[in-house]
Amino acid sequence: MATSVFDPKQFGSLKGRSTTHELVELLHTWNEALDQRKCVRVLFVDFQKAFDHVDHTTVIRKFLQFGIPSSVTNWLASFLSNRQQRVKIANVFSSWKCLNGGMPQGSWLGPLIFVVLINDLQSDCPLYKFIDDTTYSEVLTVSQTSNMQTYYNELQQWSADNFMQVNASKTKEMVIGKRTVTAPSLYTSNSQPIDRVEEFKLLGVWVSANLTWNKHVDQMMSKATSRLYFLKQLRKASAPPEDMLLFYTSVIRSVLEYAAPVWHSSLTAEQTESLEKVQKRAFLIIYGERFANRTCSYHEFCREVGSLSLADRREGLSYKFFKKMIRPDSCIHHLIPEKRDESILSRLRNPSQYSIPLARTERFKRSFVLYALRSFPTDTSEDFSDDFIDI
Repeated sequence: MATSVFDPKQFGSLKGRSTTHELVELLHTWNEALDQRKCVRVLFVDFQKAFDHVDHTTVIRKFLQFGIPSSVTNWLASFLSNRQQRVKIANVFSSWKCLNGGMPQGSWLGPLIFVVLINDLQSDCPLYKFIDDTTYSEVLTVSQTSNMQTYYNELQQWSADNFMQVNASKTKEMVIGKRTVTAPSLYTSNSQPIDRVEEFKLLGVWVSANLTWNKHVDQMMSKATSRLYFLKQLRKASAPPEDMLLFYTSVIRSVLEYAAPVWHSSLTAEQTESLEKVQKRAFLIIYGERFANRTCSYHEFCREVGSLSLADRREGLSYKFFKKMIRPDSCIHHLIPEKRDESILSRLRNPSQYSIPLARTERFKRSFVLYALRSFPTDTSEDFSDDFIDI
């Protein structure tokens, strides 16, 4: 099934798309809106037991609307139907129960089925999806009245038509920017209010109404620091340094680098140093006195053991992401400005292929797209290694 038939704002379970792509586009939109003295009203939608409430008949009908051959849809119907499950407690089993809806978890087909199911969820408000994670992003001028209640009512109607259910207790809204815009509280069909929050964990990244990364950095450090305990246990068990380094890079460092292009360029110097301290603590556990009594700098020691500082790694990861983003086939290539005319480039002292948008605020200037346009080469013909950062 070609990617082009899906909603272009669906970033989940499709080739060339990821949580980082969605987050980069959302944060760029929000930062640009605030730079233009606008505000953003965001609705984070949670579907109640989304994968368990999938109606098989509805899914088959939508696959047929995609033009999928009947032989394939018959196979899909067979795959979904007459599936059974039971509960085990200790050595006691319940009787088998046949399921009339839902999908088997753990297969590639499961997320694809949900992507097809939710594909026709559309709105006049920009709508971003990552499989079942759905985010409305309404950009408003100071004097403009929000229509988010209308969009939410339409969502509830779509959910009812497709035998889904919005989980009102986990659905949250956030207003980003000055609160002078008219933004009355949202209500469900039974008059239950939707909570308005200042912080929300979106696709694994904590976003805040003030678009700073304090909460996200704190959460990353807390999670990574708690895992240092297991590194200490490996040290007590006399594990060799290379095994401990492998554990660190796969279990701890990965936490500190998730979706790095989204937030790396906006960190403060203090936040950067705080994250670096986690790696320094890890190196002290792994290498002991060799690290504590080193005669070289921290960066030189990183090179010596075949690593990089966390800041250098994030820079490299951001560069790799940007190089793929400026390719025309990237799902967020539209965030890149038009190329300059060749005749103009020849007259510039420091020529850049792209005209970097003007930014009133430092926040927008330091957002990923503008930072990358200023900091990284933009020649797509330049070769680069996909694994140069994985040392």
